[in-house]
Amino acid sequence: MTNSPAQKRLYNNVLVKKKQSAAKALNNYMEQLKIHFDLNDRDIVKVLELALKERRNKNFIKKWWHILR
Repeated sequence: MTNSPAQKRLYNNVLVKKKQSAAKALNNYMEQLKIHFDLNDRDIVKVLELALKERRNKNFIKKWWHILR
């Protein structure tokens, strides 16, 4: 089944909006972490680096979901 160019553009627009929404949510969450745990930008970078390293673990999503609840 082939999609028309209009359908492809619509799909791409939806993906872009989802990514923008996810980026906004992540930014808001990082700001909350900074306030709640008295962190600076450098600390946030370290937390993100740690999370990316842990991502290789098969239970990454499950572990972080329980932490962030």
